[in-house]
Amino acid sequence: MRYSRMDQDNAYKKTSGTGNKGAIAIVIIIAVVAVVYLIGAAKVGGFISDKVITPVIAYFTGEDTVNNKQNDAQESSLSSADNAAYEQSTAPALPMKREVSFEENPSYFLQIGVFEDRNNAATLADEMKIKGCAGYIYNDSEKYRVFISGYSNKNDAENVQQRILTDYEMDTKIYELSNTSTKVSVETEENVLAAIEEASQDMLLYLKNAISISQKFDKQELEKEDVLKEIENLYNLASAKKNTFYEYSQRTDNSLIAAVYKYYDSICTIFAFSDSDKSDTELSADVKSAYIASCIAYSDFLGSLQ
Repeated sequence: MRYSRMDQDNAYKKTSGTGNKGAIAIVIIIAVVAVVYLIGAAKVGGFISDKVITPVIAYFTGEDTVNNKQNDAQESSLSSADNAAYEQSTAPALPMKREVSFEENPSYFLQIGVFEDRNNAATLADEMKIKGCAGYIYNDSEKYRVFISGYSNKNDAENVQQRILTDYEMDTKIYELSNTSTKVSVETEENVLAAIEEASQDMLLYLKNAISISQKFDKQELEKEDVLKEIENLYNLASAKKNTFYEYSQRTDNSLIAAVYKYYDSICTIFAFSDSDKSDTELSADVKSAYIASCIAYSDFLGSLQ
């Protein structure tokens, strides 16, 4: 009987000891979880906290559903905003419509000869170039005309005409290249429209600069190096404009854009000379010729808009 009681007491102690150990283990696990959670709430344990512990706690407390709804609402709002921004960035630019004006530019050329055969015109033109004159051959679809100089107003042309007759006994006639100002209604993208408006103010720059350079050079107010540099600057300006309108012309079949591109292409061809080996006389002839050619290019441009 004694031994049986002792056996029961021993069994109780063993069972009680086992239960205590289990309770202690649970407490330790809870403590570790709590510590990890606290660490997870900080920077180091962010992943465990967000991905493991927080979802479990939220599940038992009921916060999971509320948070999911809030997150879904936020994601939906962000998604809508992102889609709106994307659609705005990819949407084609709205066309703008305005009228663009191009000024008239009447020009007056001193004509030294008129021929039906181009070879005869070329012979006279070469003789004029040797003397520092333009020697420009103009085909007006009827005859070949040889111009020796050009002017922006008729009074200047008449004064030089009289001086040439008196000093050199050369009889010339004044050939007037007339044109009229033009307004064009343009509907295109805002940046393209702005470039066209800028071009309308820029086109006559090449003509005005060419005649100014020619007159200053003949008066020995500019050295040859200065003339070549000025011509190169004009070429570079026209080249940049040409490239811009070439890009625009590839995006649209707008006839005005094509005409502006053609004009700048012509200007580049006209001012594509910078040979420092030329004599002063040859350079003077080239600049005079460039002015005449620029006037004709602009007049052709205006004609294409009619």
